[in-house]
This record gives sequence, structure tokens and C-alpha cells, in this order.
Amino acid sequence: MTVHDKFLALGTHYGKVYLLDVQGNITQKFDVSPVKINQISLDESGEHMGVCSEDGKVQVFGLYSGEEFHETFDCPIKIIAVHPHFVRSSCKQFVTGGKKVSAV
Repeated sequence: MTVHDKFLALGTHYGKVYLLDVQGNITQKFDVSPVKINQISLDESGEHMGVCSEDGKVQVFGLYSGEEFHETFDCPIKIIAVHPHFVRSSCKQFVTGGKKVSAV
């Protein structure tokens, strides 16, 4: 789970991510993986969301643009951090890690 000024992003053990507005209403749903979501990261603007899961999937979604970046690793990915200025950056940067992976 992670919190932004505009919304809350909540990942489940069933591979889904829900965005909830400040009243708790579901505004968007993402089917990311069939297994547990390990972490969610947002950029400062709240326009991009990074998600990593137990099956090695790493995805960064443009919540309003429809952009999507993804990588798949052969081990569970436990952590992700999207660059705070991801939306303005010419090279879309994020860092992720697991037992075998240290940075991307």
C-alpha cells in the first residue's frame, strides 16, 4: 500500500492493485499478476505507479497516459522505487530489487 495526496494504492495477495479516492471509492483496478503484490511506488505527481510482485514482474503504469513499462525477472521482486520526477524524465527511471536482482 502507498498513499498520495490524491489517492491510495492498495495491492492484494491475489495480484490486483486498486486505486481508491479520498472517500474510499475504487477509481481504478489493475490485474498485475496472479500472485502477491510486494510493493507499490508512486512518482511525486501521482501520474505513474510502479508495482512489483512475487512472480518477478515489475510494471510501471502511466495512470492517465496509458503508458506501460515492464520487466520480468526469474525471482521474486520485493521492492520498487519510481523516480520522483518519472513523468518529466526523458529516461524513465526506477529501481527494483530482490534476492538476485539489485538494480534496474
